[in-house]
Amino acid sequence: MPSNSSTDYFAKGRKYFNIDRHDLFQLIPENRSARVLEIGAAEGSMLVALKQSGKAREVIGVELVPIPGGGQARGEIDRFIIADIEQQDLDLERNSFDVVICGDVLEHLRDPWKALLYLVEFLRQDGIFIISLPNILYWKAFARIVLGDFRYAPSGVLDKTHLRFFCRKNMIDLVRSAGLRVQHIEPSFRRHQELRNDRIMNFLSLGLGERFLAQQYLIVASRNDCFSVPSR
Repeated sequence: MPSNSSTDYFAKGRKYFNIDRHDLFQLIPENRSARVLEIGAAEGSMLVALKQSGKAREVIGVELVPIPGGGQARGEIDRFIIADIEQQDLDLERNSFDVVICGDVLEHLRDPWKALLYLVEFLRQDGIFIISLPNILYWKAFARIVLGDFRYAPSGVLDKTHLRFFCRKNMIDLVRSAGLRVQHIEPSFRRHQELRNDRIMNFLSLGLGERFLAQQYLIVASRNDCFSVPSR
């Protein structure tokens, strides 16, 4: 029987899972021979885009639940696994992926520290890990908490399926706890045109407002120093 959290996750509906993550896509280097593993792959749109663009040779997705009518069975996806990574071992080769993606996944887990340590086993020595995490200091969430209202929402920083909360420092600590080096970290507003006002406010604050203006942080990590940031 699914847990309450997985039941809530499944109940979110197609709109929640069909989100274009072009910000994460931009961080993935050009490598036509790359093997990519995406945890929390939803409908698989990122994997399809990677294959179609020639950024990857083989793409494999993992998602907690099947999405009826979604794209998990698309021909571009080499393999799609339905599994709870905290409860089930993934039948995948260790040290074999050039890129492992966790886009807004770790905050949903009971023990993201243990899960990340496990997932790193699938990364090649010269591979990269790409992570996005919501920022609990984002001003809309932070202001609500300061006013004494820690009310959960259907989505966003205070999504009711979030089990763990992080600010920038704690995100870096999480990544380092898995033996990874943070090669790059940036606020999500840098790669979203619709967040232009947040970029302007951050500029006017000389960068001091970033911790409150970033709804998410995007992180690139690796086992060694091997990454240069793709331009936007």
